[in-house]
Amino acid sequence: MGRQQVDPSQYAANGEQIYHTATSKNGDAITFTGGPRWLSTSGGSCVSCHGADGRGGFAIAMTNETAPDIRYSALTAVTPGQKTYTTALIERAITKGLDEDGEPLSSTMPRWQMSDRDLKDLIDYLKKL
Repeated sequence: MGRQQVDPSQYAANGEQIYHTATSKNGDAITFTGGPRWLSTSGGSCVSCHGADGRGGFAIAMTNETAPDIRYSALTAVTPGQKTYTTALIERAITKGLDEDGEPLSSTMPRWQMSDRDLKDLIDYLKKL
């Protein structure tokens, strides 16, 4: 998998670095299963589909899908007629690829594997977006 060289000083926090590079501050690669084929061959991270601001709206290459808004405020917003994510459900979506009802997310969503600390840091970063 093609990973870019990462300058840790470029990112203020571990979660920000994970979001942008799929590499933690301690140098661990954040691995994944599933997702679009190009992600496995070319590398990528959350920012590749959801954008630098987390708002999504981009067409996912080689699919008919559009990346959703993954800002914490958007995922946890209480909207009549829609389910709301909790922190635990967001963590499950990232690591297991399940939506708020426990149903599989799109196959374009990778299932990311990372330490509990890295996952917490990533969620903290989503809260800042």
